[in-house]
Amino acid sequence: MPKKIKINLDLCHHEIVQNTAAEVGFVKTETEDEDFKLIWSDRTLPLERVITLRPHQRCNHFIGTPEIARKDNLGKNLARMLKAHPKEYDFFPRTWTLPGDFSAFRAEFDAITGKPLEKNATFIVKPEASSQGKGIFLTRNLDDIDPMGRIIVQDYISKPLLMENKKVDLRIYVLVTSCDPLRIYLYKDGLARFCTSDYVAPQASNMKDAFVHLTNYSINKASENFVEGSGTDGSKRSVNAAFDLLAADGYDVDEIWKEIADVVIKTMLAVQPKQAHLYNTCFPNHVAPACFELLGFDVMLKRVKQGVAKAMLIEVNLSPSLNSDTPWDRIIKRQLLMDIFNIVNPGSALKKALAAEKAKGFQRLTAPKSKSDSDRVLERQEQEDHHRKFNEFVEQLEDKRAKKTNFVKIFPCSDPAQTATYEGLRLPYEVPATVASKGRHDSIQKQLEEQQRKDELSKAKFKSRPAPK
Repeated sequence: MPKKIKINLDLCHHEIVQNTAAEVGFVKTETEDEDFKLIWSDRTLPLERVITLRPHQRCNHFIGTPEIARKDNLGKNLARMLKAHPKEYDFFPRTWTLPGDFSAFRAEFDAITGKPLEKNATFIVKPEASSQGKGIFLTRNLDDIDPMGRIIVQDYISKPLLMENKKVDLRIYVLVTSCDPLRIYLYKDGLARFCTSDYVAPQASNMKDAFVHLTNYSINKASENFVEGSGTDGSKRSVNAAFDLLAADGYDVDEIWKEIADVVIKTMLAVQPKQAHLYNTCFPNHVAPACFELLGFDVMLKRVKQGVAKAMLIEVNLSPSLNSDTPWDRIIKRQLLMDIFNIVNPGSALKKALAAEKAKGFQRLTAPKSKSDSDRVLERQEQEDHHRKFNEFVEQLEDKRAKKTNFVKIFPCSDPAQTATYEGLRLPYEVPATVASKGRHDSIQKQLEEQQRKDELSKAKFKSRPAPK
């Protein structure tokens, strides 16, 4: 009987995660048991915990994901990409992060309006790190905006593509299984959240009507017009059910999925260089992927013309909600989790490969150290080539598993030329020379050195053992 794979769920409080993990064959570890293969946490793990992960272990969060999962960081990163690639990064509303951008916002406000108030200039204001629609409001008045507030101001998306005469946003699930090289899978379903009042363009009489303008489920479920539904109707339903409405109205659903995939890829590329730097700093010697990440992309479709829609990114959610308050909602999220576990599950093939890697590691530990610079360069090149081949093996394994799920790989693309075009958008990451960034870097190095000292003690014991057969 095959040995069951252990998962650490000490920091996970979602019952659906625990139940689904057990359903696919994982065994929950005891609190003090460090012999696990996966760790699932509701929040990002502390750095001191992350760097203790062994080469055979994997956690469900990358270091650096808040670079897109916080509204302020997302706005800054996409603004930087927009400046470099204005035609490629027009899928995100113009965004100002206050208080730093208040002067720029005020100048833009005056340029748009030409006077303190103009009926067509509408902005949406959000706290920089909130969720569930808390603190969001619409305004046309500069006096409503606190210049010293830690808030995000964005252009209100005009001409949203309506469904059943209501504004809708889409929760799109994305699985990132590697950040260096970048590997992204898109889930071909999700949640469509409907407003509970018919849409009317912003005007003085309805600016405060959240049920017209805000699609947040947590807001609309308080409306007397909220309809529970069965997944194919109601105020919250599956993305595929919503797309059936669009298909019936003449929209090409396949093209919409391509639009969404394009937004996801470009958003991830905006932070990939920094994320890869942080990852490689924390895991300098790992061959197998040490992390994966489930993200929730909130997308709104903008009507270009009849039959044509443009995907607009609203925000990216770290640890998207897995709470389920309806049976069909639970079905979608259970299947989502099952598919994730099936893709990232170490499995027998990966375990054999890691065992072989461990044997090679033993050989490297016991082999005489190279003396010449040329030998060390050759050794480093061979190691890089070995890492590349091992990554290709993992990618092929994940692709094979993904074909049995509702995930599709969107990056790297099936067309190498298209992948190269996307990669050409990346901007190099330069480690900031600020005091704060130097402090963070020194902290990581100090913790890594401490962990390496502990590892050296383990290696000393390991050397005395016979090589694995």
